Amino acid sequence: QKLPKMRDDIAKTRATPRRKVETMFRPLKNASYLFAVALGCGLTCSCGADATDDSASAGASGTSGSAGASGANASGAAGTAGASAGSGGSAGASGSGGTASVYTLPVPPGAGVAKPAGTPGNLSVLNWAGFKAAVSFSFDDALSSQIDHYAELQATGVHLTFYLVSSNNATSATWTQAAKDGHELGNHTAHHCHDDGTGCSWGSYDGSLGAELDECTTHITQTFGQSDVWTAASPYGDLGYATPDATRFLLNRGVNGGLIAANDGTSPYALPCHVAAMGETQTTPGGGFNGATDAARTAGEWQIFLVHSLGGDGGYNPVSVTDVVGALDYTQTLGDVWADSVVHVGAYWRAQKLFTGLTPTSDGTNQTWTWTLPDHFPPGQSLRVTVDGGTLSQGGSPLAWSDHGYYEVALDAGSLTLGP
Repeated sequence: QKLPKMRDDIAKTRATPRRKVETMFRPLKNASYLFAVALGCGLTCSCGADATDDSASAGASGTSGSAGASGANASGAAGTAGASAGSGGSAGASGSGGTASVYTLPVPPGAGVAKPAGTPGNLSVLNWAGFKAAVSFSFDDALSSQIDHYAELQATGVHLTFYLVSSNNATSATWTQAAKDGHELGNHTAHHCHDDGTGCSWGSYDGSLGAELDECTTHITQTFGQSDVWTAASPYGDLGYATPDATRFLLNRGVNGGLIAANDGTSPYALPCHVAAMGETQTTPGGGFNGATDAARTAGEWQIFLVHSLGGDGGYNPVSVTDVVGALDYTQTLGDVWADSVVHVGAYWRAQKLFTGLTPTSDGTNQTWTWTLPDHFPPGQSLRVTVDGGTLSQGGSPLAWSDHGYYEVALDAGSLTLGP
């Protein structure tokens, strides 16, 4: 019923100086109405509290929180508190943190799977969230061609990972948009130096590998609105980054070739990948992008791709964006390959390894698995499991069975119970 009036107030607000806006809204008491008007004005988070006395000046508003990283189910950092109160007025409130969109695992092919009705037991985790294999496409160095062709990459609908060098294209709005679109912004250091501090591609060495990594992470979170940074990629694939990476990230990608299997012994801080060769196409003789995807699908494993330049910016091993887009589209036409960012597939891979090693405790007819997630694990992630029968529950609530053949377990809960 208030919509017409709200629209009028919004229009007035956009055309009215701030001091008049404060005066105009002061009599309004309905908090939800104020919030709706604020949204119409394009504001984010909470504004500072108004003065408690009409004759007093208002306290300055708190600054808005930065947006959370899309797809990671994480909240952005809270805004800073408002300045001290004006005469007789109250101080502005802190801005609230940004909220990310919830990441949901994609649905694998197949349906109509009946809920297990046998004897409770035999809990097992589905590889690759119920898909046959997985692929992740990563793009290194924050190159201009990646920015220029972002819209084409985004149009594929696949979540990608961009490993940014924070001193290259350091303020491009493309990276902010990429985070909002659900892509991952990963750490590729501040200046892209070798692990001995030499050969920096952009700028000068920070003096330590840790400083190189920390500067990049800070830049990503403060400049592009991603709430945290969960994975990294070593410049030049140098192995010396593995030690500082292990205290800062969930995963680190290298440059050596290879596939990653579920529950295998691959180091999470030296993940192998397929490095795109100069001019590589979808069907380059001997493999190409599609051939590498096919190999992962046949093996039932995870293939990470590493792409540098998309042409025209002097970057390493340029390839055509047409072939990269075609390769991304190809993964989706297969239907049974999970194409997603490094952090999403990698978090599932690490959680499955953790879960597989758990021993449940028994209490009468119930079995309970408890776990602590690794450091730097992104929030809001899930595993898909199956059992022979019984009821799976978390926090006292039974889990729903998907007719695609699994129960979905929330990893943040830290425990899972199987009963009759």
